[in-house]
Amino acid sequence: LQLRVTSWNHAAEKMYGLKEKEVFGKSIIEVTGSKFDPEERVRMMHELLEKGSISVEIKHADKSGESVIFDSATKVLRDAHGKAIGFIAVNRDITHRRNSEKLIRESNERTNSIMKAVSESIWLMDLEGTILGANETAAKRLGKTPDEIIGKKWYDYVPSQLIEYRKLKIDEMVRSGKYLQFEDERNGINFLHTYYPVHDAEDKI
Repeated sequence: LQLRVTSWNHAAEKMYGLKEKEVFGKSIIEVTGSKFDPEERVRMMHELLEKGSISVEIKHADKSGESVIFDSATKVLRDAHGKAIGFIAVNRDITHRRNSEKLIRESNERTNSIMKAVSESIWLMDLEGTILGANETAAKRLGKTPDEIIGKKWYDYVPSQLIEYRKLKIDEMVRSGKYLQFEDERNGINFLHTYYPVHDAEDKI
């Protein structure tokens, strides 16, 4: 129970950039550059011994010093008498996923900042007409808050005589794959609309 490495497979060698002979007998904390707070490590050790197994997200460092994030499942190893004699840990590298999630959050924050700063109505909708996002200006013109209209259909807030025309314009934009501008009138007010297609990683709208 000294947390010393007694087995280190090929996957671990690849993840950490260290051969088994380089880590055998060494403290796993030293080898992995574990970022756990000492008090948190003690708490987790108690939980592990009590429950027999735990799953946590951990941050280690590879041979170059780069941080690697793992989804770690650890189980207590016991002898024939039930005495704890060691641990086996299976770590799954989720660094790419966590980094992607961070980029998405940062992108969403930038998008939200831009949407809040613009005085015109801004809508984000999918191809089925579901509202995915809207700024305060757009929601306020409907007497709503953004949270109240997200998830609803845009055509629920448009006079029936304009729905088909706007749907045709959306279809036109999707077919061309380019932005589209058009005007229409509601309650004596002329509106200039600009629709921009949003593409995913596979260049699909």
